[in-house]
Amino acid sequence: MSLAAELTRREERLAAIAAAKAKIEARAKERHAREQAEYEAKLAAREAKAAATGKAPRGKPPEPPKAGPRPDDQINLTDEESRIMPVAGGGFEQCCNTQAVVDTESLLVLVPAWCKPPTTSSRSHRCSGSCRRCPPT
Repeated sequence: MSLAAELTRREERLAAIAAAKAKIEARAKERHAREQAEYEAKLAAREAKAAATGKAPRGKPPEPPKAGPRPDDQINLTDEESRIMPVAGGGFEQCCNTQAVVDTESLLVLVPAWCKPPTTSSRSHRCSGSCRRCPPT
């Protein structure tokens, strides 16, 4: 590999890392906004309950969410749609979770599905439910 090609490769890699860092920070900002709204709703419910009962609420008050990316936030530079998921036999791998409803006679894929969670037990019911809307072959 030539020096110029290596420098170009490294610059592209640094640009990809900077873009990934920006995406992680954007996700963290969205998560913080969502968690802040949940926190404020919990505080409001706690205050409403205290006002209705006239007693101080029991237990510790909820902690406010922390802004910024967490240490375990990450993104895959080659395929950001994939996630680290548990695999059979123990351990974790970078995976995508896909399902498809297939007609057994024609082997035609009727309903392709892709989802982020590692378990798809609830998703498979939606796939089979959508198959009923397909016209008969």
